[in-house]
Amino acid sequence: RRIATAIDNSFLFRETRRSEALLDTLFATAPIGLGFWDRDLRFVRVNRALADMNGLEPEEHVGRTLEEVLPELASKIVDVYRRVLATGEPAHDIDAYGETPAAPGVRRSWLGSYYPVRDPEGEVVGMGAVVLETTDRRRADQRLRVQYAVTRILAEAATAADALPQTLEAIAQLFDWDVGAYWRPGPGTDEASCEFIYAATGLEAFADATLGHRVRRGVS
Repeated sequence: RRIATAIDNSFLFRETRRSEALLDTLFATAPIGLGFWDRDLRFVRVNRALADMNGLEPEEHVGRTLEEVLPELASKIVDVYRRVLATGEPAHDIDAYGETPAAPGVRRSWLGSYYPVRDPEGEVVGMGAVVLETTDRRRADQRLRVQYAVTRILAEAATAADALPQTLEAIAQLFDWDVGAYWRPGPGTDEASCEFIYAATGLEAFADATLGHRVRRGVS
């Protein structure tokens, strides 16, 4: 009987180790971002896909806060993380937009689902996330919407001059630009003047100052 028990324990140990190895492999090689945080929102573990999105090595995340790793993006998603920890309820299909150290100055987008991680007693000890980068898909959707909008504007406008301001506004809004401007070059000169400008709310003063402004090639 002792021999049978020892064999059973050995089998269970091997199966446990095998399952852990499979989970580690899945975590490391998954094509989507996977991560875990403690209750203080410090990184515990991330896989290669999420690390690449953030622009750091996986081990460089460990022990650091969300604000330390993603200073530009953290303020936009930290409330979701805190809500999951406070309520113990998951948050599904959350859109996020911003920049990461992986591509400074480039606006990117992600779709994430966040869930509580519990200990054997059921207490929430942290949270996990599954993150998919949607930047390329979103850009493709934006291009299709721009093509449709511009086609409709050109079909309905009486003249090209009527279509230009509407086209500029449609492109700027669909691509989330704060400002878009059309500069018409002067005939036979190196100068151009701002003929049309679109500006998001709050930038009206900038638009007023730019409209009609003239610039010369090679001179800011």
